[in-house]
Amino acid sequence: MFILRFSTLLLLLRMVTSCEQPTADLSGLHPAELRKEWRACAYIVNPSNREKQMCDHYEHECQRRKNLGSLACY
Repeated sequence: MFILRFSTLLLLLRMVTSCEQPTADLSGLHPAELRKEWRACAYIVNPSNREKQMCDHYEHECQRRKNLGSLACY
């Protein structure tokens, strides 16, 4: 009985933590799509943790592209 409960708990923990994995690489995202998502983040009034994380990814990708000379987000 203990092993069944333990393995169920392990499975549930794995499912929950897999939801918080970082998103895919955004370097292949089209500049117009990146700009659209980046701007949408500016209008979120009370973002959830997931939305904050996504917006941070968009911001980092915008900064990376800016450093390469592309002004996709500005």
